[in-house]
Amino acid sequence: MEEHIIKIQFNKTTSSYYETVVKLAKKFKHFHQLENTNEITLDMPELYEKSSSVLKILGHIRSWKYTNITFDDIPIDSSCIGSVLQLLNCANNYEKAINNETHCHLNNKTLEGWHCKYISEIKRHRPHSMWEYNHDIGKFWFDFGSFDNDDNWVINKELLLHNIFKEVDSKKIYVCPYYNQSNVRNIVDSLPDKINLNENDEWEINEKDIDNGFTLEKRKIGILPKNIFEFDGSSGGLGIRFQIGNTQNSEDEDNEKEDRNIPNVTFDEIGGLGDSLREIREFIELPLKDPELFRKMDVIPHKGILLSGPPGCGKTLIDKAIAREVNAHFIAINGPELLSKWYGETERNLRNIFREAIELAPSIIFFDEIDSIAQRRSGEDVNRLSSTVVNQLLTLMDGFIELENIKIIATTNRPELLDEAIKRPGRFDYHIKIDKPTLEGCKEILVIYTKNKPIDKRFDIDSFSRRLIGLTGADIAFIAKEAAYNCIRRHVNTKEIIITDKKVDYNSLIIIEDDFIKALQKVIQKTDDTGKIGFI
Repeated sequence: MEEHIIKIQFNKTTSSYYETVVKLAKKFKHFHQLENTNEITLDMPELYEKSSSVLKILGHIRSWKYTNITFDDIPIDSSCIGSVLQLLNCANNYEKAINNETHCHLNNKTLEGWHCKYISEIKRHRPHSMWEYNHDIGKFWFDFGSFDNDDNWVINKELLLHNIFKEVDSKKIYVCPYYNQSNVRNIVDSLPDKINLNENDEWEINEKDIDNGFTLEKRKIGILPKNIFEFDGSSGGLGIRFQIGNTQNSEDEDNEKEDRNIPNVTFDEIGGLGDSLREIREFIELPLKDPELFRKMDVIPHKGILLSGPPGCGKTLIDKAIAREVNAHFIAINGPELLSKWYGETERNLRNIFREAIELAPSIIFFDEIDSIAQRRSGEDVNRLSSTVVNQLLTLMDGFIELENIKIIATTNRPELLDEAIKRPGRFDYHIKIDKPTLEGCKEILVIYTKNKPIDKRFDIDSFSRRLIGLTGADIAFIAKEAAYNCIRRHVNTKEIIITDKKVDYNSLIIIEDDFIKALQKVIQKTDDTGKIGFI
């Protein structure tokens, strides 16, 4: 196998992390420290063996002014090393795979790639939907061609190979010891040389309206598979997905229903939100329930709603309750969980989420802590990952403009950190602030969480609610639960129960005011230092 070398150079700096980076760098066999310059030289085995230290070093130095990284003496971006590590890890898992060939192709349950699943910018499969064809990154194999004089579509295989090998070079896929260029050529050779549209009824001409300066004229720009999954913008619903030579049976439909995630939260479990809840239902639930109302009024509903406010105020509960109310597939994404250290994987995760929403619509996509993936973009290296994620998210949301049965909701505690483009019309253009509950809201939440509990009739819920001002809904829910535990502790010797299997007199279990006060004090102890509570 050809030996590849990575060199990482960084100058002496006043950064507080400089000594930490030098300490990490000394772990490598070939580390040279001069007066003002430091250089680490790595081969592929050492890069893989010490990948954790490499990534820690890059995390610090990639934003330093005089950092220089080369791969076989060619300058590269720091993100390229993540891509190389991903390939080395995949190669390491190759020998463990039950089916080596499938291991090289299988990606997100789909056989993909050209002998390697990471060669993915040009799609080997046919598009599953028009949305995928129009909005997915890259091209499809049948896009490389031209019409001959008989209107046959001739595949330009040399151009296709040229673009595939260009991606191989940019991602350094050749570092994988199992990558074989001849296998790529064999797969391309297996594609049809040309497609006769008169004889092959699986394909049709792809036409586009071109403005010639005076009128719009249709021009043939390529071919497309017939009857692929399409969206009906006029009805606001999903069109029918046709399968050539096969129809979807009831068993498939049942399996699709089982894949849908419908939350079990109801609006009866939500309290203390007042007008905020009315606004959210108006902007999210109403367009999903009655899209005809908005067409009649010539109003395009908000695609994205941004909810801000402190944790524990019910933002997630609201979204789940709406999904249940309209029978929508609910996709919950925590911002940090979406991120991947591997090159391009975060963007791919985003595309898969939106594709799932389309296939299982009506859907609600819920981004929790969106500020972790959609902060303001800048030209600095340290923020380039964030920029690519924001760009991908904006592209996907713009592709949803015509769809009425998919809503996107995001929450944040720091709305000032978000990129301005995220808040433009057609994206997260409506902002609703969820505050801590008022006195009336505190009482409403306490009633919800104690309605089925055995409460002492002498307990004054109005008086106790006044002591809850400044708490969140989650805090109040905890108090109700902890009060029940306090009641159990008063009546039950848990050690005795475990040892002697003694039975409990359930009729004696009554939650009194002192149980609630002790629970409240526990919350105060947790939150006092942060100043979250208004007064007690």
